[in-house]
Amino acid sequence: MISAGSSPATHGGCVVYKQVDDRPLFLLVTPKKKKGEPVKQEWLLPKGHIDLDEMAAETALREAKEEAGVEGDVVDYIDTKEFSVPKEVVRARYFLVRLRKQGIPSEGKREAIWLPSDQAIARASYDEVKDLLRSAEALLAAARLRARSSREPHQGMEEPSRG
Repeated sequence: MISAGSSPATHGGCVVYKQVDDRPLFLLVTPKKKKGEPVKQEWLLPKGHIDLDEMAAETALREAKEEAGVEGDVVDYIDTKEFSVPKEVVRARYFLVRLRKQGIPSEGKREAIWLPSDQAIARASYDEVKDLLRSAEALLAAARLRARSSREPHQGMEEPSRG
């Protein structure tokens, strides 16, 4: 991986999650199937080129819908990853996205799977994807902790007894 630096993003991507039985499941997709070829058994995150009229977060949401049929809401920014692929350098901004609605992908040439974080990390095909999943898991764990601590009285913050 190359340092992301301050270059503008070329791609937007996302880590999509849904809550099932009080734990997050993460979405992985396969690359686009080319005509006459079997589906590659690589597991990735939704990602695509930023259109001229888009911000990276909008691209991430569009790609999630196109590639996996999911609609969601951006919860947080995760990270920017830069890597080389044939003919270009990709600078992708990734966002954490909470599933709002599961539909049908407009690109029907991919497979999609929902997995708990440990299984998603094990199945992910690239280290960058594994890192993004770990970061997403950490963001969700921190949010759960904040929510829990805001519901519980803080030690030393109880009302003084009046006698």
